Amino acid sequence: MRRLRCLGLAFMMCCASVYGSAARAEFPEHGIDFLVGAAPGGGADLMARLIAKILSEDFGQPVVVVSRPSANGTAAASALAHAPADGYTILQISGNHTTPAVGYTTDYDPLKSFAPITWVGFVPLALVVNPSVPANNLDEFIAYAKANPGKLNLGDTGPGSTAFWASTLLMKQTGTKITHVSYKGGGPALVGLLGNEVQLTFSPMSTSLPMVNEGKLKALAITGAERSPLMQSVPTFGELKLQGFEDIGELAGVIAPAGTPKPIVDKLNAAIVKAIKSDEFQKVMLARGFTSMASTPEEFTRILKEEIDRWEAMRAFADTPQ
Repeated sequence: MRRLRCLGLAFMMCCASVYGSAARAEFPEHGIDFLVGAAPGGGADLMARLIAKILSEDFGQPVVVVSRPSANGTAAASALAHAPADGYTILQISGNHTTPAVGYTTDYDPLKSFAPITWVGFVPLALVVNPSVPANNLDEFIAYAKANPGKLNLGDTGPGSTAFWASTLLMKQTGTKITHVSYKGGGPALVGLLGNEVQLTFSPMSTSLPMVNEGKLKALAITGAERSPLMQSVPTFGELKLQGFEDIGELAGVIAPAGTPKPIVDKLNAAIVKAIKSDEFQKVMLARGFTSMASTPEEFTRILKEEIDRWEAMRAFADTPQ
């Protein structure tokens, strides 16, 4: 009898192991929520919808983009941190995820609370101004800003956003004073800029490029180490003798809650990397200045840590008295 009980237990354990493996292999069995911490209409929203469309086709399950445009992306990250670690809720992050969250109290750690899936890519920021600003290059803009301290308004997505820190760095090095106005996403910030509610912003090229090409906005300088072939006439900040802008830009990636099983993380990684490398994604995003850089989960973890450390160093520099 004892031998029969042991055999029965072994059989049950074997079945459970096989069933568990089969369940993991069937992921996803239903739809996935793809959170985005920005309002519709911006570059982050466009990118997420492209990836979601391709994933839906690949998985045969709906991947639904859910916008959570509040508190500079921290609301969406908090929602993900408290979601079940089963792969059915993921988040597209931007550079705001790694910048110091000035003015916000978060209930998560930007690294420890999540399971990085893949880096999606990088796009430089362009300093763009409303045509009403009487400046056609950065020197003229700086001179105008100095002559009108506090009168120029800059649209960003909240304290701690990449636009916030880029403008802080600009003001520190040029002795200018610009007023920050926060929006719920890059798209609404550009709408405010087009309507002259604000006069300038640091916008990802993927978002602002069409409006610059149409003459609706003026681009004065871009971040990054070299000029973009899509804005060949626009100099980098480094060319204009301003420091620290070489590595500033919008990083994009996808993460899941901490504790998500590795087989699920790996399956999501493979599917998203496939989407990033697809002709459809490349055609749309390359035309907007986006450089795709798919990675393994381990590589993306390292990238996030390096980004967090770099932004903390930048905050220390910005806080240093002139």
